[in-house]
Amino acid sequence: MGANRHAIYEEEWMAYVLEVNSSRNRKSWKDFISLVAIPAVVALCLGSTGGAAQANELTIGVPNAIPCLDPACNNSQYERSVKSQLHLALTSVNQDEQLVPQLATSWENPAPTEWVFTLRDGVTFENGTPITAETVKANFDRYRDRSATAKIAGSWLADIQSSVASIEAIDDSTVKFTLTRPWTEFAARLASLPIIDLTWVAEGNDATKGANASGPYRLVSFDPTSAIVLEANPAYYGEPPAYSKVTYRVLTSPAARLTAAQAHEVDVVLALDPQDLAALKGDSALKVGAVESSRNYFIWYNTSRPPFDNQDIRLALNYAVNKAAITGSLMDGMTSPSKGQVLNEPYPGFNTDLKPFSFDKAKAKELLASGGQPNGFKMTLSYPSGAYPGIDLIVQAVAAQLGDVGVNVDLQPMTLANWVSMLQGDASKATDATVAALAPADTQDVGMLKFFASSYTMNKSIDPKYDELFAALLKAETQEEHAKIVKELTQRQHDNAQLLFLFPTPLTYAINKSVDMKIPSNGMIRAYDASPAK
Repeated sequence: MGANRHAIYEEEWMAYVLEVNSSRNRKSWKDFISLVAIPAVVALCLGSTGGAAQANELTIGVPNAIPCLDPACNNSQYERSVKSQLHLALTSVNQDEQLVPQLATSWENPAPTEWVFTLRDGVTFENGTPITAETVKANFDRYRDRSATAKIAGSWLADIQSSVASIEAIDDSTVKFTLTRPWTEFAARLASLPIIDLTWVAEGNDATKGANASGPYRLVSFDPTSAIVLEANPAYYGEPPAYSKVTYRVLTSPAARLTAAQAHEVDVVLALDPQDLAALKGDSALKVGAVESSRNYFIWYNTSRPPFDNQDIRLALNYAVNKAAITGSLMDGMTSPSKGQVLNEPYPGFNTDLKPFSFDKAKAKELLASGGQPNGFKMTLSYPSGAYPGIDLIVQAVAAQLGDVGVNVDLQPMTLANWVSMLQGDASKATDATVAALAPADTQDVGMLKFFASSYTMNKSIDPKYDELFAALLKAETQEEHAKIVKELTQRQHDNAQLLFLFPTPLTYAINKSVDMKIPSNGMIRAYDASPAK
C-alpha cells in the first residue's frame, strides 16, 4: 500500500504550517486561562487613522515567505494570492468564494470525462503575446509532465497528472480536456492553476523568480523572505485595480505581525495569534477580527494499534474534550466546535445534518468501559510545536481534559521536520495520535476528504468502509451523485469517530479602516479585491 500513497507535499497545507514562528515563547495553558479573565488594557501611542501606504498604494503583511512565482510550485494560500494576480487561470474564485470565469468565459461538461472551455478574446501577457488555446494546452501538458515539474511541484499536481488524459486546442479560443475519470469539481480545481508564458520561459527567463504577467498586476521586485512588490499591469484586459502599487511584506513571527499592525506599517495583516488581537482592539484606526477558515483542527488516531482500533474508545475521547471551552477561551470565541466532520461551511458538501459531539464526561467514561478501558489508559499525542496558531495551548487543554476521564496523555512536541518524518513513516513507529490542521488548495470536497483515505501518506486512521465510499466519490458523474456520496462519507466519518474533531482554525486579521477588504475563508488575500474605504 505504501507505494501507492501520495507524497506529503501534495497539498499547500505544508507551507501553511510554517506560517507561525515556532520559537515564540508561550505560556502554559493554565497560565493563559488565568490571564484571559483579566481585561487587557493596551495603550497605543500611535493614534493615526491613516494607513501604512501612500495614496493609491497598499501594504499587506503575510506570515510566511513566498518562495516561488511559478504556478506549478507547491504553495501556500499567500503565495497563490500573489501568483493569481500576476497570472490568469481559466476560472477564479471571488471574494464571496463563488466560482467565476477568468481566462475562460464559459465551460461545459458534455460527457462525464470531457470538459470544454471557451476563452476570452484579446487577452495577452504584458509583453503583448496573445493567450490562446495552444497556450493553455502547453501549460497543462507541462502540469501533466512529472519530469518537468518534479523539482518544484512535489506531488501537488498529482490529481492533474493522474486524471487529465489529454488536452486539445480545438481552435484559438476553445480548449478541450479529456479526463481519465469523472471529476465534477474540475472547473473549480483549475482556479488554482494559472497560465504562464512558456515561450518567455523558453527564452531563458525563470518563472520561479519572475513573471510575464497577464493579470491585474505585474512584478516590480521579488525578495521571497522580505517583500514582493507589484504594480498595476497596463496590459490587463479587465478593470484596473484600485491600488496601483502593492507590497506583500513577509512577517514570519507573530510578534513582528503584531508590531507592524500596532505601528500602522501595514494596511492588512494576517495570522495574528488570537491572544494578540486584544492588543489591537483598542486602536480606532483598525478593523480587527477573524473569519472561520476552511482549515480544521483535529486529532488523528493511529488505528493500527489498540485501543484506537476500538470505535467506543474513539467516541469516548470525542465526548471527553470540551471543545466549546477551548474555543471560547484559547481561541477567544473566534471559532466554534466542528460539526462532527472535517468539512465546514466553506465546503460545498458540508453536512448540515451532523452536530458537534457534546461534552459529556459520564458518557465518555461509559464508552471507555464498554471499550475495555474502564480505568483509562496511557497514550502518546504528538504535535508540531508552534506550527499552527495556538497549538501549544490547545494540546495542553486537550490533554488536561482527557486526564479528567482517566486518559493519561504523554505530549510529544516535535519540530516540524521531525513531525513530518514521523507521519510519513510506518504506522508502527508513529505516536498513538497526532494533532493536525489541514485544508486543500481549492476548498473542494474531494481535496479535503482524500486526506483520510488509506492512500494518503499521513493517515494512520484506516477505515475500509470510508475507502470504499471515497473510491465511489471519485467516480461520481453528476453533482447530485457527488453530493450524496459526500454526505455518506461525512456521516461515516462521524459515526465511526475516525478522528477527534476539534474546530476550524480562525483566520485572524487586522485591517486599516482606510481599506475596504473582505477576508475569505480560503485565505486568498488579493490586493485586487481591495479598495479605498468610502
